[in-house]
Amino acid sequence: MAQPLDDGLGAAVRAALRAPPGQMDMGALRSLAARCPALRCLRDCLGVIQGGHHRFDVFEHSVHALTRLEEVSSRLIEVFPATHGAVEAYLRAPGRRSALRLATLLHDVGKPARRTPGQGRYRFFGHEHESARLVEDAAAGLGFGVVGLRTVVLLVRNHMRPPNLADMRDDGTLTERALRRLGRDMGSHLPGLMALFIADAAATRDLPILGPELAGARELAEQALAARAAPAPRPRPPVTGNDLMEALDLEPGPQVGRLLGAVERAWARGQIQSREDALDLARSLSLRRPQV
Repeated sequence: MAQPLDDGLGAAVRAALRAPPGQMDMGALRSLAARCPALRCLRDCLGVIQGGHHRFDVFEHSVHALTRLEEVSSRLIEVFPATHGAVEAYLRAPGRRSALRLATLLHDVGKPARRTPGQGRYRFFGHEHESARLVEDAAAGLGFGVVGLRTVVLLVRNHMRPPNLADMRDDGTLTERALRRLGRDMGSHLPGLMALFIADAAATRDLPILGPELAGARELAEQALAARAAPAPRPRPPVTGNDLMEALDLEPGPQVGRLLGAVERAWARGQIQSREDALDLARSLSLRRPQV
């Protein structure tokens, strides 16, 4: 499966990825990528033309994405005006910055295996899953531990979800539920995914990260981060006042409101889980105290 560390090259790549913010030597990393057996999947991307809105082949796009990630990291307040604190905290956590850098560098390594001709461009359906498979071996070969390896794989496997949500927003089908689902699936790694998303978008055509072309991407990233931070709306209780009147043969009046209030409180506390639970509670309260 994973290749062992090789003649110090894996350690050198890890050291390059762990460089302090703004001090990563892209020239040295490019040289290491050309020689390190664990990064063969990246070298296989050389000359793989993408076409369409992509300016670079897959290899150069990947290197550019890492360069843009460093720019994003140095301008968090400008890129994420309302949510920069979450991204900054993510990057400060042990091992997160180097894992995010590796995920950004290798996020598209599955494209050569998934390339199919399209109209005026190539298609790469499902490349994120192939990339995740290859990245798992690469990260292990570089000596990443279990936690770092899982982080890299998670980011790579999910890197197409933000662009897909951006498409949904553009055609008017994006929902708060979809944003929350992404936040739930990514957990604490959502800020890292959003930073990768901006870097990836900027590297497509060498766009400025603060330019108008990426305004929509930046807005979506902030939406997703804000949706994760906001408290989830409390679900509606499983019964209404009309349900109580019908099930308990009650007439409209204060008693129905009081019973419904008791049901809502029990629902919010997790003391009841279903419609049947709600009706049983209301029935017992009604029998115990007819004028609850």
